Amino acid sequence: MAELYINEGDYQKALHYNSMADSCRSLLLHYMGDQLRVVQQRADIYFRMGNFEMTAVILRSVMDSVDERNLIETRNQLNELNAHYQIDRLRQEQQQDKEHTIYAFFTLVIVCMLLLVAVVVFFMHRIHKKNAQLLVVLDRSKESTRMKDSFVKHISHELRTPLHIITGFSQVMANPDYSLSTEARKDVVKRITDNTQLITSLINELLELSDEESRHNYAPDDEINVKRVCDEMIRQLEQADKGRLQVHYRIDVDDDFMIHNNLVGLKKILWHLGNNSLKFTENGSV
Repeated sequence: MAELYINEGDYQKALHYNSMADSCRSLLLHYMGDQLRVVQQRADIYFRMGNFEMTAVILRSVMDSVDERNLIETRNQLNELNAHYQIDRLRQEQQQDKEHTIYAFFTLVIVCMLLLVAVVVFFMHRIHKKNAQLLVVLDRSKESTRMKDSFVKHISHELRTPLHIITGFSQVMANPDYSLSTEARKDVVKRITDNTQLITSLINELLELSDEESRHNYAPDDEINVKRVCDEMIRQLEQADKGRLQVHYRIDVDDDFMIHNNLVGLKKILWHLGNNSLKFTENGSV
């Protein structure tokens, strides 16, 4: 029922049925097999309602629950390893008791003890290595969460302006009382299209950031000519700004100077820096 009202655009009723589903979540999850579907549907409803702050809160709670579940699984694994270690230690003590009572097998017991110590050292080394890996993963998870929180706050702010523009111009075109010329209508359509593309770009960046492995997609494996990349970015910025401001740069290296980096990531950084400078510069040059 919630999905039906979402498709019909009645988000209040959709939210009502979603809340009903949440009240009997244990029964739902038994048949649906998806523990996050109810919460994700609520986030989708608030997103369609334009309540991006609540959407961000719900999505953050989903991420927190997933992180908590992963942490619990990690702790269970560590407890299991510790239990195995305790069992090995008890076996070692039992073996030592037998050594005192069976002197005839003294030499054999020494060999067994040496082998057992080697096994314990091997497993202790593996446990230490595993703990070090878990600490690295935990640090990455904290940093990823911080970056995602910061980006969600930024993206919610950046989305407001194009959404208001699209909404305003859509109302103008839909209102029969407004008589628009062909040129005016083309300009309105272009503004709606440009701002739609802007929103799409922001959403794509949000989806890319939500991917925990996205940081590994920019391997620094490209040989890049610095001057060529800068010239290309200047042309793109001038085209985007339509000649409103002068855009130039200073280079202190030779024209054939090369760097080892990721071309796609570098272009994104330069584009965002230049575009942001143009956006907040009213006159003069960048």
